[in-house]
Amino acid sequence: MSRFPALAALALLILAAPSTAKDAYVYGPKPDWTRYKELGETAVRATLADPKVRSRLPAADNWSVEWPNGYMEGGWRHKGRFPGYLSCGRLRAAEPVGNRYPVVNFVVVIDHDTAKTVDISGRESNSLVNMMCEVLVRKGILPPAKLMDVSPDVPVAALGLTIRSMPEGAYVVAAVAGGPGQRAGLVPGMVITRVNGIALGGMGPAMAKVLESDVPRLEIDTPTGGRLVVERPH
Repeated sequence: MSRFPALAALALLILAAPSTAKDAYVYGPKPDWTRYKELGETAVRATLADPKVRSRLPAADNWSVEWPNGYMEGGWRHKGRFPGYLSCGRLRAAEPVGNRYPVVNFVVVIDHDTAKTVDISGRESNSLVNMMCEVLVRKGILPPAKLMDVSPDVPVAALGLTIRSMPEGAYVVAAVAGGPGQRAGLVPGMVITRVNGIALGGMGPAMAKVLESDVPRLEIDTPTGGRLVVERPH
């Protein structure tokens, strides 16, 4: 049986966390990415020092902290309710354990300049943290870390999209339901590399002007070699 229904249910559990509170949660301003990682690593190191965690992950000082993903506005509901800005990171053993370098996922939630919770996975692939991080990354809900230090989100009204500049082109942050972009197959998490043969990489916010072009047909390429077409009414 596919794990997708279970993974989707877990994602909804996270994303619905703030809205299920009796009082509406007020988020602080979006954290600076460098500060986020600083707070997150300090909190992860403190959690690794907990005797219960050390029993699962010995040699706590030998685990490096990696940040392959950025953060999202949401929350974590496990052993409590922790709304805030959530990210999935990785712990990697500095020395091999049984001829391999194990990698362990963790969830951290930060808001108001405070690490609110850290949840470190066990090594089993079906742990709550591992499954949740898998779906958040696979469905494009968590942005790649390299997007956290680049230009701000830019609206493309003609296509009903919100994009963000990244080295390869335009990262789709949001797509309006029923809009031209969404009807063509563009969804959050996708990357647009070319439009009508024009490479978007390195253009920065100017790529929005290419996507806003009033030509009748836009051929949109993705990094995997896919091509989507937006037909504009005459």
